[in-house]
Amino acid sequence: MNDNDKRVQRTKIKIRNALFKLLDRQTIDKITVKSIIDEAGLNRTTFYSYYTDKYDLLEKVQENTIKQIIQIKHDYPVTGGDSLGDTHQLVKTYFSALFKFVQDHHQEVKLLLINSSKITVLRNMTNQNPEFYEHWRPVIIRIRGVAPEHSYAALVGVVINFYFDFEDHDYKTDPEKIASVLADIVTRYMQ
Repeated sequence: MNDNDKRVQRTKIKIRNALFKLLDRQTIDKITVKSIIDEAGLNRTTFYSYYTDKYDLLEKVQENTIKQIIQIKHDYPVTGGDSLGDTHQLVKTYFSALFKFVQDHHQEVKLLLINSSKITVLRNMTNQNPEFYEHWRPVIIRIRGVAPEHSYAALVGVVINFYFDFEDHDYKTDPEKIASVLADIVTRYMQ
């Protein structure tokens, strides 16, 4: 079975969307494979062709979401600016892409937070992924008078708070506005 086959992709999207719909009404522990396939209009054999159970489905969606977030980091580096203005633009572009992704994929992002503390998941995503720290290191080492690890912790805290606010407003805040404020905060401390 080729994962790049359009039929396979459409089927997986149906299954994923069925899971999202069900999660709007109940918790993952109350959802059954039968309810997922009924909602998707598929049969049990089709579901088990791709996933071993509902937790495997959940895990695959979570893994894919994390991969996409990491890809944003690769696509929008925050380093390379010769001036503070250049750095501001790079940081803004990164945060704009990140929050646009969250806006467009908020159901998938919510699945990262299922069955655990939101703060723990967001912290683990950054702390257990040293490449996020390395991504920001060239910027945060330019903040005077504060150890880089403390600057990074402050940055993560601010981003987490912006995420919670974004979620509270049903992901309707303009990602460009969020990115602008975050870029202002980061570069203000670099002066």
